[in-house]
Amino acid sequence: MKAIIKQLLLGRSLAFPPPPVFAMTSNTVPSPFVASASSEYDIFYPPFKAFDNVSTGIFNMWASAETPPPHWIAIDLGFIYRVSNYSIRIRSDSLTQSPVNFEFQTSLDNTNWTTVDTRVSQSWSLGETKTYPLNNSQSSRYFRLFITTAESLVATITEFLLS
Repeated sequence: MKAIIKQLLLGRSLAFPPPPVFAMTSNTVPSPFVASASSEYDIFYPPFKAFDNVSTGIFNMWASAETPPPHWIAIDLGFIYRVSNYSIRIRSDSLTQSPVNFEFQTSLDNTNWTTVDTRVSQSWSLGETKTYPLNNSQSSRYFRLFITTAESLVATITEFLLS
Protein backbone atom coordinates (compact mmCIF):
# COMPACT_ATOMS: atom_id res chain seq x y z
CA MET A 1 0.00 0.00 0.00
CA LYS A 2 2.84 2.44 0.83
CA ALA A 3 4.34 1.87 -2.63
CA ILE A 4 1.02 2.69 -4.27
CA ILE A 5 0.60 5.85 -2.19
CA LYS A 6 4.17 6.91 -3.00
CA GLN A 7 3.58 6.40 -6.73
CA LEU A 8 0.34 8.40 -6.55
CA LEU A 9 2.05 11.23 -4.66
CA LEU A 10 4.80 11.31 -7.27
CA GLY A 11 2.16 11.70 -9.97
CA ARG A 12 2.85 8.37 -11.59
CA SER A 13 -0.02 6.89 -13.50
CA LEU A 14 -1.27 3.59 -12.19
CA ALA A 15 -3.84 1.54 -14.08
CA PHE A 16 -6.64 1.04 -11.58
CA PRO A 17 -9.91 -0.49 -12.74
CA PRO A 18 -13.27 1.27 -12.37
CA PRO A 19 -15.26 0.27 -9.28
CA PRO A 20 -17.24 -2.97 -9.52
CA VAL A 21 -21.03 -3.03 -9.57
CA PHE A 22 -22.31 -4.25 -6.22
CA ALA A 23 -25.49 -4.29 -4.15
CA MET A 24 -25.02 -4.11 -0.40
CA THR A 25 -27.29 -6.00 2.01
CA SER A 26 -25.70 -4.66 5.22
CA ASN A 27 -22.99 -2.15 6.10
CA THR A 28 -20.34 -4.86 5.53
CA VAL A 29 -21.89 -7.25 2.95
CA PRO A 30 -20.73 -8.07 0.37
CA SER A 31 -17.11 -8.12 1.45
CA PRO A 32 -14.81 -6.19 1.10
CA PHE A 33 -17.19 -3.20 0.91
CA VAL A 34 -17.98 -1.16 4.03
CA ALA A 35 -20.61 1.59 4.12
CA SER A 36 -20.42 4.20 6.87
CA ALA A 37 -21.94 7.54 7.76
CA SER A 38 -21.66 10.39 10.22
CA SER A 39 -24.98 9.30 11.76
CA GLU A 40 -28.22 7.44 11.15
CA TYR A 41 -31.75 8.72 11.68
CA ASP A 42 -32.73 5.32 13.13
CA ILE A 43 -32.25 1.59 12.45
CA PHE A 44 -34.38 1.76 9.29
CA TYR A 45 -31.99 4.11 7.44
CA PRO A 46 -28.44 2.68 7.67
CA PRO A 47 -25.68 3.78 5.28
CA PHE A 48 -25.71 0.61 3.15
CA LYS A 49 -29.18 1.56 1.88
CA ALA A 50 -27.49 4.14 -0.36
CA PHE A 51 -25.46 1.33 -1.95
CA ASP A 52 -28.13 -1.40 -2.33
CA ASN A 53 -29.27 -0.62 -5.90
CA VAL A 54 -32.85 -0.24 -4.69
CA SER A 55 -34.40 3.17 -5.24
CA THR A 56 -38.06 2.55 -4.39
CA GLY A 57 -39.80 2.33 -1.05
CA ILE A 58 -39.79 4.57 1.96
CA PHE A 59 -37.01 2.70 3.82
CA ASN A 60 -34.59 2.32 0.88
CA MET A 61 -32.32 5.25 1.67
CA TRP A 62 -29.75 6.47 4.12
CA ALA A 63 -30.97 9.20 6.45
CA SER A 64 -28.77 11.20 8.79
CA ALA A 65 -29.67 12.02 12.37
CA GLU A 66 -31.77 15.13 12.89
CA THR A 67 -28.80 17.32 13.80
CA PRO A 68 -27.24 20.31 12.07
CA PRO A 69 -24.91 19.48 9.16
CA PRO A 70 -22.34 18.53 8.14
CA HIS A 71 -23.43 14.98 7.40
CA TRP A 72 -21.50 12.43 5.37
CA ILE A 73 -21.88 9.00 3.82
CA ALA A 74 -18.90 6.96 2.67
CA ILE A 75 -17.93 3.70 1.02
CA ASP A 76 -14.75 1.69 1.48
CA LEU A 77 -14.26 -0.32 -1.70
CA GLY A 78 -11.60 -2.51 -0.11
CA PHE A 79 -9.14 -1.83 -2.93
CA ILE A 80 -8.08 1.17 -4.97
CA TYR A 81 -10.34 1.90 -7.93
CA ARG A 82 -10.51 4.67 -10.52
CA VAL A 83 -13.67 6.80 -10.42
CA SER A 84 -14.63 9.23 -13.19
CA ASN A 85 -18.19 10.09 -12.10
CA TYR A 86 -20.42 9.92 -9.09
CA SER A 87 -24.20 9.91 -9.02
CA ILE A 88 -26.73 10.82 -6.36
CA ARG A 89 -30.37 9.78 -6.38
CA ILE A 90 -32.77 11.49 -4.00
CA ARG A 91 -36.12 10.50 -2.56
CA SER A 92 -39.10 10.09 -4.87
CA ASP A 93 -41.63 11.16 -2.23
CA SER A 94 -40.12 14.34 -0.75
CA LEU A 95 -37.57 17.06 -1.51
CA THR A 96 -37.32 18.32 2.08
CA GLN A 97 -34.16 16.35 2.94
CA SER A 98 -32.20 16.72 -0.30
CA PRO A 99 -28.56 17.80 -0.28
CA VAL A 100 -28.05 21.41 -1.37
CA ASN A 101 -24.31 22.02 -0.88
CA PHE A 102 -21.86 19.12 -0.79
CA GLU A 103 -18.36 17.90 -1.56
CA PHE A 104 -17.19 14.65 -3.13
CA GLN A 105 -14.10 13.50 -1.26
CA THR A 106 -11.53 10.73 -1.63
CA SER A 107 -9.07 9.12 0.74
CA LEU A 108 -6.46 6.39 0.62
CA ASP A 109 -6.48 5.84 4.42
CA ASN A 110 -9.99 6.89 5.66
CA THR A 111 -8.35 9.66 7.71
CA ASN A 112 -6.99 12.25 5.29
CA TRP A 113 -9.71 13.39 2.88
CA THR A 114 -9.30 15.40 -0.30
CA THR A 115 -12.19 17.33 -1.81
CA VAL A 116 -12.21 16.66 -5.56
CA ASP A 117 -15.60 18.19 -6.44
CA THR A 118 -17.80 20.83 -4.80
CA ARG A 119 -21.43 21.55 -5.64
CA VAL A 120 -23.50 24.46 -4.35
CA SER A 121 -27.16 25.43 -4.58
CA GLN A 122 -28.27 22.11 -6.06
CA SER A 123 -31.99 21.84 -6.74
CA TRP A 124 -33.77 18.54 -7.33
CA SER A 125 -36.91 16.95 -8.75
CA LEU A 126 -38.60 14.05 -7.00
CA GLY A 127 -36.63 10.83 -7.48
CA GLU A 128 -34.01 12.56 -9.62
CA THR A 129 -30.56 11.09 -10.22
CA LYS A 130 -27.76 13.51 -11.01
CA THR A 131 -24.40 12.38 -12.33
CA TYR A 132 -21.38 14.57 -11.72
CA PRO A 133 -18.27 14.05 -13.88
CA LEU A 134 -14.91 14.57 -12.23
CA ASN A 135 -12.36 16.76 -14.02
CA ASN A 136 -9.73 14.09 -13.45
CA SER A 137 -10.40 10.45 -12.70
CA GLN A 138 -9.73 9.77 -9.05
CA SER A 139 -7.96 6.62 -7.86
CA SER A 140 -8.75 5.88 -4.26
CA ARG A 141 -10.13 3.31 -1.84
CA TYR A 142 -12.53 5.48 0.17
CA PHE A 143 -15.14 7.82 -1.31
CA ARG A 144 -17.37 10.17 0.66
CA LEU A 145 -20.24 12.56 0.04
CA PHE A 146 -19.79 15.38 2.56
CA ILE A 147 -23.05 17.33 2.86
CA THR A 148 -22.63 20.85 4.23
CA THR A 149 -26.24 21.97 3.67
CA ALA A 150 -29.48 20.04 3.19
CA GLU A 151 -33.07 21.20 2.83
CA SER A 152 -33.58 20.33 6.52
CA LEU A 153 -31.56 19.06 9.49
CA VAL A 154 -31.92 15.51 8.13
CA ALA A 155 -30.12 14.60 4.89
CA THR A 156 -31.24 11.60 2.84
CA ILE A 157 -29.59 9.81 -0.09
CA THR A 158 -31.48 7.05 -1.93
CA GLU A 159 -28.49 5.92 -4.01
CA PHE A 160 -24.84 7.01 -4.11
CA LEU A 161 -23.13 5.49 -7.15
CA LEU A 162 -19.55 5.51 -8.41
CA SER A 163 -18.48 4.89 -12.01
